[in-house]
Amino acid sequence: MTAAEEQQQQQQQDTATKGQSLQSLYLQVRDKPCKVADIRIEPVGPDTVGPNGETLPPRPLRLKEEILDRELERVYQAETLKEVHEALETSVEVLRQLEVFDDITALIDAQPMNEPDVCTVQLMLQEVGRYRFGGGTYTQGGEYSVEGNAIARNIWGIADQWAITGEIGTRSSKNFAASFRLPRAGGSAVTPEVRVYQAFNNQQLHSSWTEAMRGISLRVVSAENPGMSLGYEYGWRSMSAGGRASKAVRAQAGDYLKAALRCSCNFMGGGRNPAEVLPTEVRGKNMQNSTYQIYI
Repeated sequence: MTAAEEQQQQQQQDTATKGQSLQSLYLQVRDKPCKVADIRIEPVGPDTVGPNGETLPPRPLRLKEEILDRELERVYQAETLKEVHEALETSVEVLRQLEVFDDITALIDAQPMNEPDVCTVQLMLQEVGRYRFGGGTYTQGGEYSVEGNAIARNIWGIADQWAITGEIGTRSSKNFAASFRLPRAGGSAVTPEVRVYQAFNNQQLHSSWTEAMRGISLRVVSAENPGMSLGYEYGWRSMSAGGRASKAVRAQAGDYLKAALRCSCNFMGGGRNPAEVLPTEVRGKNMQNSTYQIYI
């Protein structure tokens, strides 16, 4: 074994030993009384340069303060280090479900030092951009189509989302839609969605019929499991059939209302249990004074 390989093996052993000691330290202090005295929220983001070349601080968060206070209330209610850790992990997951943050870093710090039963929490939040645009071109079945979309997030500071999408095909399809979403509306575990749409499908080349659909759809999606949803769709359908259309198609020709109730269930297993998750990093080993820093 070469010297470089021996050094690499030693580093791996040191890392494994350090991880075990950190977990052991946390297991020893997690049931001690601990109350959160303060939660410091720090916005982070890419550096911006001012007109004179100076580095400007990150912009303030657009998300309203009362929403952050609502989702962090459980952290103040915790009474032991373990409860603080679990409550903070739950709050971080809820904040992620608001879909307004690119990155969330949480730190439990043993401050102030003269109060061993008190800790401070620091949250570093990086918000997503306010606007996002996308587009693309596709080909399928001999038809070329162009698709574009525009999304605006957190315009009102309540994690609201506004979207416009459009698709135009060279032969058979023209689809347009506008939608509004409010993740975890009012602190609940559901995300309501409202969508208005217009869809046009031309099948004269193959089946001698055309269809136009205009309507509105209402949907409620689980914030914790997006695969579970319940929706209702209501619209005006206009269908015309050519001379070569089948009797079944001609029987559906005309204008009429169309309604549909849709339910989707996708049970996802294998999620991690917050009670079994150990901190990723612990700083400080003064057990007598209960000094610690825990990164989630």
